[in-house]
Amino acid sequence: MPGAAQELDYNVMLCNTDEDPDKEKKCLDLLRVENVAGIIISPTKKGVANFTETYSLNIPIVMIDRHVSNFDVDNVLIDNVSSAHTIITHLLGHGYRRIAGIFGSESTTGQERRDGFLKAHKDKDIKPAHDLIKYADPKEDDGFKTAMKLFGLRDRPDAIFTSNSLLASGVLRAIRQSKLQIPTDIAVASFDDTSWAKLIEPALTVIEQPTYEIGRTATEMLIKRINDPTRSNREVVLKTKLIVRQSCGCPNNK
Repeated sequence: MPGAAQELDYNVMLCNTDEDPDKEKKCLDLLRVENVAGIIISPTKKGVANFTETYSLNIPIVMIDRHVSNFDVDNVLIDNVSSAHTIITHLLGHGYRRIAGIFGSESTTGQERRDGFLKAHKDKDIKPAHDLIKYADPKEDDGFKTAMKLFGLRDRPDAIFTSNSLLASGVLRAIRQSKLQIPTDIAVASFDDTSWAKLIEPALTVIEQPTYEIGRTATEMLIKRINDPTRSNREVVLKTKLIVRQSCGCPNNK
């Protein structure tokens, strides 16, 4: 994203909200004070109210990764439902039946990935166990705590799917602390092909998001909006990719 903006002679300010609506508000307040030309943002669910003042100032906005209703802005998204459906269908197709799902509790992406999880089960005529569907803040510690609770169940899951990489890292820590083996005792799959996903042993099966393309597309859309404020809003949905590795114990792993 910075590269695409700099190519067009724009400077970039980066803010990390850590999924915290209070941090998000401070970031938006700062950007308004700095009189930025436009904003690209992946919003927190609880922070929707933070946009009211920014939106009223007619600052061009492009939202990435998440839908926010009642705001007439450009969006760059992936199909979360279809992507989650793909990876869960893969696990179900290789014999896993007690698949736990840990989903971000606040974002629309977590909800959509849960919907894909449920749809994959429904399409295979398999009823997921309610005690295996969990919600957590998208943080490593929350992934760890949630996984430890799952491992304490009388009938432990045979696979765990997480809706983001921070939750996945917490799950992996819980597996190590519980002295379980991947994939012999439990399979693991997640969203996000982080730099460490292919380096750990066994390497992690993931849904790879087109992060570079998301950033470049959002930047190009924002600059078009800055140059032409009256243009019609656009929504771009980009494709993801299933990368099968050893953590799911399935054939033809890479």
